Amino acid sequence: MKYLKNVVIFYDNLLVMSSYLISVNNQDLKNVKLLLVIVMNKYSQKDREQIETLIKTLSIQVEIYYPDKNLGYLNGLLAGYRFSNSSSMNESWTVFSNVDIEFGDNQIFQKIAMLETPDDVYCVAPSVYEPRMRRFVNPQYLERYSKKSLEFRIWVFKKNFLANSYIQLGDFISKYLNSKEKQSQYVYSAHGSFFILKKDFLKNLGKDYMSLLYSEEAFIAEEVRLAAGRVYYDNSIKIIHLANESTGKLSAKRRNTYLAESLEKIIKEYY
Repeated sequence: MKYLKNVVIFYDNLLVMSSYLISVNNQDLKNVKLLLVIVMNKYSQKDREQIETLIKTLSIQVEIYYPDKNLGYLNGLLAGYRFSNSSSMNESWTVFSNVDIEFGDNQIFQKIAMLETPDDVYCVAPSVYEPRMRRFVNPQYLERYSKKSLEFRIWVFKKNFLANSYIQLGDFISKYLNSKEKQSQYVYSAHGSFFILKKDFLKNLGKDYMSLLYSEEAFIAEEVRLAAGRVYYDNSIKIIHLANESTGKLSAKRRNTYLAESLEKIIKEYY
């Protein structure tokens, strides 16, 4: 029997979360014991009741964590993982993911649970396709960011009239360059919508992320690098990301502010 965890965030997204739970429950989990942890960042009493009712109908094991405030995306995932550590599971891998996700086949969690990688591979990035943009978002970055490139982005994101055009241009270029799936390879960073972390890495990650939202990929990539580990992109694991289910609710101005602040903290911490 293989053991696997999947940690996700509930943020005012009852319908999407419900759909995700049912999709996971419908996965072929033969020889896999899955624990799914839901971190309730923003919810109503009705949301809570409906989610608790739904999970009673599922065959997978689900734990719900109710923090006393919105922890943000990555810190919420980390808190959910740590909250679940009291269980008796002995999983090798944990999936941190969005819930606006569809699966390329019904054996995704089997493939993840059975992953065999070199000891220094601490993060695995699946193939992630965004149908709305008609692009693949992994590998996210092949090489580490330069400090100058990060400083340039911060400068842009602090100017709203430039930031929106910059993001649109980036999306256009990405759609052109990433319309075809890449071959499996070692990379710098994994897209934050769905990434797989080794237990040894998470066990030794004794810190929280510095920001509420954005640049989570850089944090994970840098912590993997500092731990003398590597990130591996594996295109045999195929995920469909419907994109912007949560962050799409932010105004452009708030998004740009969060982006600039998150990158400033990445530079301060790692450069």
